[in-house]
Amino acid sequence: MPVICTVDPGGDISFITNGMAKKLGLSGKHINLSMIKVGNAVEYHTSNEYCVPLIDKSGKVWNVNAVGINEITAKSRSRQLSRVSELFEGISNLELNRPHGEIDMLIGANYCEILPRVVETNKGLQLLENQFGLSIRGRHDEITNQVNTSNHVFVRIHKLSSSVNLNEINIEPTENLKDQLDNNFFAIEEMGTRCCPGPNYVSLKEEKEMKLIEEGLTYDEKQKCWFVRYPWIRDPNHMKNNIKVANARLRTTENRLRKLGNEYAVKYQKEIEDMVRRGVARKLTSKEIQEYNGPIHYIHHHEVLKPESSSTPVRIVFNSSASYMGQRLNDFWA
Repeated sequence: MPVICTVDPGGDISFITNGMAKKLGLSGKHINLSMIKVGNAVEYHTSNEYCVPLIDKSGKVWNVNAVGINEITAKSRSRQLSRVSELFEGISNLELNRPHGEIDMLIGANYCEILPRVVETNKGLQLLENQFGLSIRGRHDEITNQVNTSNHVFVRIHKLSSSVNLNEINIEPTENLKDQLDNNFFAIEEMGTRCCPGPNYVSLKEEKEMKLIEEGLTYDEKQKCWFVRYPWIRDPNHMKNNIKVANARLRTTENRLRKLGNEYAVKYQKEIEDMVRRGVARKLTSKEIQEYNGPIHYIHHHEVLKPESSSTPVRIVFNSSASYMGQRLNDFWA
């Protein structure tokens, strides 16, 4: 069955419309995913991921994992391309038959091996080719009905067989639908209501977060100490590694302390050593760093000066509310 595909070299995910997936009889695997849009806006969705077998001109099958979505983009309009073949030698109008209508599938850069490559450029118009055929993009001043198009091509779907193993699909974990409802829907529904009357009232959200924190506390009788689990309300695997920014801010802090004078730099260092001595912080070994494969996020720290205090003229503050690419650590936990 032919489908109308477009490509997005700037995207790192592929999509197929839910309608086309249903027509093809594809069996998907339920997933939750996050989408980062223009302006670092993050959206969370629940959907299905499908293994879509595409067959190219030579008969080779390309299995593309695509996420189901209701609509990919606006319908592709019909274009008059009769003069386009005049601009590229050896190309017939039939080969450049650009499909129009609803876009059924978008292939992202995660399948860069099948993205169209530029074959020839004529002013503002480019001829592209991949394993499935030819496509065009751009515009040309000599063509009154401007092309101004993305790479839309017809692609045939290979008949599904039992050899497609949907269990091998890799999915991106994120917070589930229940978390989204709890954090967003009920926050609106609770407006004007409180869990506890009086000056110490808490909202439903605060009560839920307090319960989450309490459930993460366990006391070890043998060691005579408490163990605390991070109260995540969002999947920490979606945090971005901010090591470069953390290092830059550390250098800024060091330079600022040097300008204040050696006394403050020494006090700051002693505060760090005191945290290590008390066991509330420790230095990671090289082996730990190399073997760790979980989420990574660094918290910046800086000085707060209290010259009037003889015991702690310099206090260290950790800034977990700092923003990096639109993300704040405080938004990920209760």
